[in-house]
Parts: sequence; C-alpha cells; structure tokens
Amino acid sequence: MERYEKFPEIKNIYKKILKSKDNYKKNILELKSSKPFLYEKKYKIRKVKRKFRRILRVRIKELKSRFRLELRASKYKKTDIKYLYLNFQANLINLKDEYKKKADLSYSKLKDEINTIISANRVISDKNKAIIASIKEAKSLFKVKWKDLEDDRKANELILLQEYKRRKYNYRTKRKEFKKEFKIKRNTLIEDFKNENPNMEHFKFTLYKFMMYKLKPFKNENEEKIYNLVLKINEIKVQSLNKIHMQKKFLLDARNEILYNKGKEEPITFKTLVNILTMGIGKVTSWKYMVALRNAFYSLIPMMIVGAIFMFINNIMLSSEKGGFFSLFNLNVNSIELLNRIKLVGNYIEDATYSFYSIILAGAVAYHLARFYNMSKWSCATLAVCSFAILNTNIFTEISAFGNSGIFSAFIIGSLSTVIYAKISKSERFSIRFYGKVPEGISKSFKNLIPFAITLAIFGVSALIIAVVGSQIGPVTISGVERNFNSLNEVIIIMFQKSVEDFHEGYGKMIAILFEWQLLSFVGIYAKGVLGPIVGSEQIMGLHHNQEAIANGLKPTFVFTNSFMNNFVQMGGTGGTIGLIIAILILSKRLNWRIIAKLTLIPAIFGINEPLVYSLPLIFNWVLLIPFILAPLLAATFAYITTIWGIFDYTTESLSTIIPPIVGGYLSTGNIGGAILALLCMSILIICYLPFVAIGNNTFKSDNNQNDRSLDIPNLVIQNRVDGNDPPKLGFSKITENNRRF
Repeated sequence: MERYEKFPEIKNIYKKILKSKDNYKKNILELKSSKPFLYEKKYKIRKVKRKFRRILRVRIKELKSRFRLELRASKYKKTDIKYLYLNFQANLINLKDEYKKKADLSYSKLKDEINTIISANRVISDKNKAIIASIKEAKSLFKVKWKDLEDDRKANELILLQEYKRRKYNYRTKRKEFKKEFKIKRNTLIEDFKNENPNMEHFKFTLYKFMMYKLKPFKNENEEKIYNLVLKINEIKVQSLNKIHMQKKFLLDARNEILYNKGKEEPITFKTLVNILTMGIGKVTSWKYMVALRNAFYSLIPMMIVGAIFMFINNIMLSSEKGGFFSLFNLNVNSIELLNRIKLVGNYIEDATYSFYSIILAGAVAYHLARFYNMSKWSCATLAVCSFAILNTNIFTEISAFGNSGIFSAFIIGSLSTVIYAKISKSERFSIRFYGKVPEGISKSFKNLIPFAITLAIFGVSALIIAVVGSQIGPVTISGVERNFNSLNEVIIIMFQKSVEDFHEGYGKMIAILFEWQLLSFVGIYAKGVLGPIVGSEQIMGLHHNQEAIANGLKPTFVFTNSFMNNFVQMGGTGGTIGLIIAILILSKRLNWRIIAKLTLIPAIFGINEPLVYSLPLIFNWVLLIPFILAPLLAATFAYITTIWGIFDYTTESLSTIIPPIVGGYLSTGNIGGAILALLCMSILIICYLPFVAIGNNTFKSDNNQNDRSLDIPNLVIQNRVDGNDPPKLGFSKITENNRRF
C-alpha cells in the first residue's frame, strides 16, 4: 500500500514534493559534473596564449634556420639578397600574424565555451531556486490540507486499529494452523517413508544431515530415497512459508495504514538501519585515502604475521616466566641464559618488523594513493618516507617514533605529502624540461625535481615551526615527569597524555582512559606507549594496595588494576578482540574476515592481537568503530559494578598479558568467581560485535568461493512438481529473509 493512498489530494501534493526533490538532486549532480569541465577550460584558457607563443618561437627558429641556409647558399649561387631579406621579413610578419589569430581564435573559442557552461549553470541554479520555492509552497499547502483532514483521520484511526487487531489475531491463528499443518504433513511423509522402507531404521539422522548441510554424492540407493523425501518435505515447507508470508504482509499493510493515517513513515527496521549505515560507511570506506590506507595495511600483512609468530614463540614457547611453556619446568640459571640467547633471533625479527612499521606504512600509503593522482608510485613512497623522517626529528635518539606509536602520523604524512606533490607537479611552472636527446629515466627524474624539493621544504618548515613552538613553551610536566616536544609524534602523544591526567580516581577516570585508549588504537597510535606511563604506575600501585589490604584483613578498594584491564576488559588485546574473532566465526559471511579470524585466534588467546589489528584492519575501520570503542566500555562497566557491589572479588595478583582469557580471571582473583566474571565480560564483547559483523556482511560483495556454512541463496523455491520419478525443478521467487527457516 502506498503512502496517503486514502487521501488523493494529499497524495498528489506529496508526489509533487518528491518529484521536485528528485529534480533538485539531478540539477545538483549536473552542476557538480560540470565543475571539472569548467576548471579544465579555465586552466586551458590561462595556458592558450603561452602555448601558441611557445609554438611560435619554435616556428620562428625553423624559419631563421632556413633563412641562414639560403644566405649561405647565395655565396655559391647568384641570388637576389635584398629579395631574400624582404621575403624573410614578410614570412616572419605573416607567421606572427597567423599564430596571433590562432591564439585569439582559440582564446575566444574557450571563452565562449566557458561562458556557455557558466550560463547553463546559472539557468540550473535559477531552476533550483524555483524548485526550492515550489517545495516550500507545496509543504505549506500540505500542512494546511493535512490539518483540515484531522477530524476524518481521528475517526478513521479507530476503524484502522480494530482492523489491525483483527488481522493480528488472524495472523497468529493462521500461523499456528499452518505450522501445525506442516508438522502433520511432514510426520505423515516420514511415517509413510518408514512403512515403505522398513529396512532403514536410522534414516532420521541422514534426513537431518541432508536438510541442514551440504549435499554430497550418494553412497547408495537408500540415500537417494532419503533425498527424494527431503524434496517433498521442503516443498510443503515452502508452501507453508508462503502462506505465512502472505498473512504477515496483510498485517504489515494494516500497520502501515495506521502510520500513514497519522502522517508517519514506515518504522525503521534493523534491516533498514543496516542498509542506511552501510550506505554511509560505504561512502567513507570508498574514499581514496581510506582505500590507500587499507591497501597499505594489506600489503604489510606478511611482515606483521611474521613478527607476531616470533613474538608468540618468544613470549609463550620459549618463556620461563609465569604463563610461559618453560615455567612448567624447574630451570637453572644456565638453562635460562641459553633460552634468552635463543630468543635473540626472535627479538631481532620482532624489532625489524614492529620497530620500523610506521615509516614503512607512510611509504605504503603514499604508494597506493599515487594511482589516484596518476603519479609515480615509488616517487611518492620515497617522498613520504623522507617527509616522515623530517617531521620526526627525534628518530635518531628515540626509535619508537618509527614503531606502532607513529601510525597515525604516518597516515597523515603519507597522504599529505602525496597530495602536495601531485598538486605542484601538475603545474608546468615547476617542471624541468630537456630538449634534444636525453635518456628517458633522467628526463622523468628531473621533471619532478622541483615539486619534490618544494614538498620536502614544506615539511621542513613545519618541523621547524613545531620545534620553535616546543622550545618557546618549554617542558610539559605529566605525572611528575617533564617532557619536551620537538616532533609531530611527540605533540600527539603529549596532547593525549595531558587529557587524562586531570581526571579523578574511580569509575569516571577508568571510562575516560579506556575511551581514549580505544580512540588512539582506532587511529593507529600505540595506546600502551602513550597512556602506559601514566596508567601503568597507578594500576600497579592499586594492585599493591589491594594485596596489603588482604594481608591486613581489610577490604580491597582499587578496582581498575592492570590485571582487571587485561583479564576482564581487553581480552585478546586492545578492544577485547577475542569477542570480535568469535563474532566473525559465528556470523561473518566475508571470506577474508573468516580467514583472518582463524589465523589470529591462537595469538589472540595469548593477548597478541597485532595481526588482527593490522590485517583486518581495525585501524580506520568505520564498520567496527562503534563496537571497538563501546564493547570494552560496557565490559569494564559491568565488571566494575559487580566488583564494587561485592558480587565478585577484587583483583590481587599481577599477571602477564599472555595468560589466556577466563584462566586469567581465575588467577587474578584467586577464585572461580573471577573466571565466571571473565566469561560474562567475554559474552558482552561478543554481543557488542555481532550486529556490526552483520553490517560488515552488507558492505562486502560475497565471493562464490565462500565456505558452505556461509552460502546464501535468498530466492530459491522448489516448484510444485515432485513425484516418484520426476525430480523437482528449481525456480526463483521472492522469499523474505525471515522465512528462510521455519
């Protein structure tokens, strides 16, 4: 049923408004599409006279060369010298006049084209103004007419409500009848099959397997008979579903009619909300800078996976500390020293992969962004690396700027350097050209030499400004420690550290720290390196207070310890990503997400989530922004409240971050209550991530090679042609999402 169908006059006004809005949008799109052409024409008109002057100089040069040859030849052959000079002067004047006319003609032609586009845009703008005025007029008329119908609508509402109640009751009754009818028919078919095939005693398991899982080649005739039974059951199932769907449609029409009578739109369902969010997220994720960042992360996945593997080997397999494999054995000093020497190999690889991640990422972002500007990929990548080094002048004394803490600045610098370089390179004023036979490689290198230098100079001046401002402000005191900032990375770190320092102890400070922790991680800043110096010391001190209170027979008071954060909030790593991995394995239809989740599950169990963060990626992943920030906050709130209410115990043990979830909850509190709390917090994390994993399915076009648990055929219906010999034909008709399961 269409909106305002029972009010023809209102419906006509409403349609007129919608049509006007569509016309307005079309005009706006037309204006936007004409802008590039207008800019191109304006750019050409600025260059046209210069272009013809350049061509004229070449032609004059050719004319002079011919004239010199003729003069030289006149020494050996009698020629009228005066005529040669007069002819040369005449040709020179004619050539200049010709190119002046050509330049004027091209200029006037471009000018006319520009004026035509501008006048057409003015006409469209005037039309839009008229459309806006007509929409305002139609809306005011709509309000007046709608108000005049108020009494009729109120009287009609009672009738519609009664009709809705009747249809609702009818829908529930019919649904029960159809389900009951289906069960009776299904059971009858199964009983008949059982009587016809008395030798098949345990066929129900095979029947269930055929209905729920992927079909495989039949092993014998009995399986083929069961398959025919499945087809018959599915036929009556689809018939029942279609009947229920028809009754539900009648009910929804009655509900929509009540809403339309009140002047309201259809309610936003979860599916509609998913579609709206998908459209918005799709626009952000298809933005060229986001595409470049995502491709940059994908290109660095092997490096991160290798680093994570050796981190896992060092921290779990070769570790003699609590939670490590060799902690199970009583090792002497020599054995521990030998283990540490073996771990050096992993440390070297870990340092090589993680310690230089930011500077490599800056180059990778620029490399993948270059194609959007038709620039040399390697030139942009080299420029981004140089720019990153310029803006982080402390890299020679503090290598952490190259690591995880510099990811956000790497993205900004990689994108900005490419944009500046591309914009400057488009201008011919800043390009060096060689005339004559010059190797192509040298020509290309020198062509963009000036734009390269200007871009580096811009970043050099920016670095100087940051250093001067930092020296003028002086050292900044954070948690009793004085810090100077002389680079972009230091500015970002100090800014975030200062923002959480002033919060008071308790729930408010915990939420502020976690919110900022998640926000930093989302934009690619290593949160532990930024907030760890402030938060870590307070958490360790709080844990010692709890231990002293227990020793003295008092009640602990400090909730937000490092054990609390690692074992009840950040399970699996920053963002509680163990919940995300489980949610992906439960619900995701994206083949790439499922593969990454399976690969990163084992490291996440031991608190290593860098492979997931950088390969999914979670950084700048707008689909997972809300749960990535919200899920840890909800888990922390639940754990905090249940702890201060005395339902679960305070954390009193300091544990390594590699202790698996639930086990860490038990060890940190010393009783089974901690394990139960960890399990509940993990459930909260999974529930928070599940809806957004479903939204992620909509933002990705599924592959045909996804596994069969994810295979989805939404419009498959078995047509009513099933008998003993003739196999059913598969057709397509509309079946709603909710009707796929009975």
